[in-house]
Amino acid sequence: AGRASSGAAAVSDEVIAAARRGDEAALAWLDGGGRVDATFTREGLNGFTLLMVAALYGHERLAVALLQRGASIHLRNSEGLTALMLAALRVHE
Repeated sequence: AGRASSGAAAVSDEVIAAARRGDEAALAWLDGGGRVDATFTREGLNGFTLLMVAALYGHERLAVALLQRGASIHLRNSEGLTALMLAALRVHE
């Protein structure tokens, strides 16, 4: 976890954990110069973004905030899944 594929600053484990919790503190990383579509490895899969994590764990407010900051809905991880596909894998209230 925590490796960016673009050569930009890596998404730290702390930022990824914040996104998993739906903690908007993950946005502070973006405010500090992080790229909204920076990718990282999660559980052996490459190409995850913060939007994908927010979608997978059902964190609508965080997902909306990321979209407002320009997160792409078209990116796919190494399994070919988009944020929308990941959201559909889980049942959210």
